[in-house]
Amino acid sequence: MIEETLKGRKPHGFDGTDIRKINPFWATLPHCDIFQCMTPDILHQLHKGVFKDHVVKWATKCMEGRDNEVDRRFRAMTAHSKLKYFRKGISLVLQWTSTEYKNMEKVFLGVIGGGADAEVVQVVRAALDFIYYAHFETHSEESLAQMDRAWRDFHLHKHIFIQLGVRKHFNIPKLHSMDHYLRSIRLLGTADGYSTESPERLHINFAKLGYCASNKKQYVGQMTTWLERREAITRFEAYLDWINGTGLAQKDKGDVEEDVDEQEGQDSGEPDVEEVEEDGESTKFVYHIAKCPVFPQTPIDSLVNDFGAADFHLHFI
Repeated sequence: MIEETLKGRKPHGFDGTDIRKINPFWATLPHCDIFQCMTPDILHQLHKGVFKDHVVKWATKCMEGRDNEVDRRFRAMTAHSKLKYFRKGISLVLQWTSTEYKNMEKVFLGVIGGGADAEVVQVVRAALDFIYYAHFETHSEESLAQMDRAWRDFHLHKHIFIQLGVRKHFNIPKLHSMDHYLRSIRLLGTADGYSTESPERLHINFAKLGYCASNKKQYVGQMTTWLERREAITRFEAYLDWINGTGLAQKDKGDVEEDVDEQEGQDSGEPDVEEVEEDGESTKFVYHIAKCPVFPQTPIDSLVNDFGAADFHLHFI
């Protein structure tokens, strides 16, 4: 069909394909293979694509009770300081952030355990193993071999979704992209350096916040003016800091992404972390205390006998 179109003919059905003739910018670049320039994107290909948009939906359909059962299991989880507690489940969350994808990945395998077919659990485990290996900042031949093994395990057991009537095929571009990760890592380096998680921060600061500050009509000019004013304020703040002999104030922007991306009224469930500074000097020790302790109202005898805190009485007094 494409060849017929290039010859000037108009084959039937071509107009519905939404294919347009373009002049690729790399056509005249020497020794350029554009396919080698396509780097992995952990955020959109793995976290959002393979895991959230596909594996989670497929595994949920394999559960008896589906969304209601998965939500019930999320609500039944024991609160832990290192894990996010989805108090309303996951079906009611309308917009997700990369942090929430990762938090769900930590517990999703345990959520479906015992409630879905054993092969479904194996598929989910293989997908999660692949995602975690893809996050490595350094790789060895052993880690790449384990990553390839997780990919092969995923393909070995994915037929269970066809058997259960959840899927009819797996011709999905984001699934296919996983097959190129090992080659890309060997050629270009670890995948974490090419993930859009880092520039996504700039997209929030320079695009989303600017759009929210506009009146949503002819917003490009308003966003440009807003950015210019922010830059002017930043320069003047730097000048004042130089005059006063103080360093740039540290601002906690950890929750900006959730404020912009999360649906209004959704509770992130994460404890707030506050940086404390006194006279420009940071504290030497930082203690993290669980907002919801795993073992509340634990007797002192239990601390000594069950948790090995033999000198607790001495130091407590």
